Amino acid sequence: VFEEVTGMIVEFRQGVWWEVLDERLQLWHKCYEAFLRHNYPAPLAVNFFLDLAAKLEGDLYAREQVMLLCFAYELLVAAQTREAEKTEDADGKQKGAIRLRILLILAG
Repeated sequence: VFEEVTGMIVEFRQGVWWEVLDERLQLWHKCYEAFLRHNYPAPLAVNFFLDLAAKLEGDLYAREQVMLLCFAYELLVAAQTREAEKTEDADGKQKGAIRLRILLILAG
């Protein structure tokens, strides 16, 4: 699924719709849905969205950054719920870092 998602992004960036915010928001949502549909490991999907937000930060609107970070946060929370005791400390720190990034973006 990782190859499918990265392929969608590469193909989309080469097209004319990359400059249209609503189309990009739909792309990010399709990526998120693909990870869910294929039961992609949550920690890998979380890192995917965090890396994407970091690498494209200068090219993304704040709304997109928040969306990507929210996807990461939601996946992290879902993973923590499933494996609460094994990963609680590490995930708790990562969730705090994601929340802080979202708040900083929203605050401008």
